[in-house]
Amino acid sequence: MDRVHPLRWVTEQAKTGLSELPANAKWLMSRVEDQAPDEGPGEIARRAREGARSVKDTIVDAAPIGGDSVESRMDRARAQSERAREAEQRAVELAREASERAAHAREVSERGSERVAEQERQGEASVEDRVAEARREAETMIEQARESARAQAETDVREARERAQEEALDAQEEAEEAKAKAEEAMADATEQLVEARRLADDAERAAREKAEEAHQEAERLAQEAGREAREAEDQAAAARRVSETNEQRATSTAARVRSVGNGDLKERNKDELLDLAAAIDIQGRSRMSKAQLVSAISGSKGGKATAGKH
Repeated sequence: MDRVHPLRWVTEQAKTGLSELPANAKWLMSRVEDQAPDEGPGEIARRAREGARSVKDTIVDAAPIGGDSVESRMDRARAQSERAREAEQRAVELAREASERAAHAREVSERGSERVAEQERQGEASVEDRVAEARREAETMIEQARESARAQAETDVREARERAQEEALDAQEEAEEAKAKAEEAMADATEQLVEARRLADDAERAAREKAEEAHQEAERLAQEAGREAREAEDQAAAARRVSETNEQRATSTAARVRSVGNGDLKERNKDELLDLAAAIDIQGRSRMSKAQLVSAISGSKGGKATAGKH
């Protein structure tokens, strides 16, 4: 079996470590991102991701580039590899801490959710209790209001009954007083009716007596009227005779007046002229002067003068 040169072995190991470190850094980052992407402790996850990126950048920077010796490069590689392992361990610890913090956050969130749900259940139960209590209080208040209203109604009914009884008593007293007054008025009316009947009987008797007297008086007046009628007829016949006589006399007087001239009339006195004027029925003769009588008699020519009213 061939011996492997130590320097070559270290170089191969360094190459292997350098070629595998970037992949390990990526794996570390993926672990950190898978374990704590968005769960609570974001600061820890962020620091783990930054540490992994720093390790990767450091390893890449430690890769041999120029003319350094292999040993110096191997020393730097080992030192860097050691720092990378330490960084990886820190990153793993940070990832573990982040995972734990995330689990704790989930537990806290779950406990908070449970507390919220419990609080909601308690709130609903409290609401139901308060609603039930309010309903009981409302029912109690309704019952109290019903009792108060019933008591008030009973009081109002009792007071109304008492007022009605008082009013009924007052009305009964007034009715009794009115009845007494009516009975008194009825008695008075009865007395007045009796008196009215007596007066009516007296009036009837007086009326019959007056009627009898009136009948007798009417018969007497009728007899007197018959007698006066007969006398009137006699007087009318006498008046007709007197009228005929007067007409005859007036005719003769008129003829005599016509035969008398104005000279003869003027020679007569006023009384004679008045007699002539009366004979020919000259109206207004009593107020005429002598000259007017002469003129009226002269103008009459046997007719009736119209010098004026009598």
